Amino acid sequence: MEHVSDDDKQQIEQTISRIVNKLLHPPLENIKHQSREGTPHTLLETVKQLFGLSD
Repeated sequence: MEHVSDDDKQQIEQTISRIVNKLLHPPLENIKHQSREGTPHTLLETVKQLFGLSD
């Protein structure tokens, strides 16, 4: 991306970071909630679902 200015690169990086944060916010909040309110088993199940893990 030689034709892109440093300022434009910084704006692109900020935009990507904001998008990633927006996408990750709900699942991370769910994990935080489960860690405070749920049982260890419920938290484990939440993490498994989030990352598509099986037993």
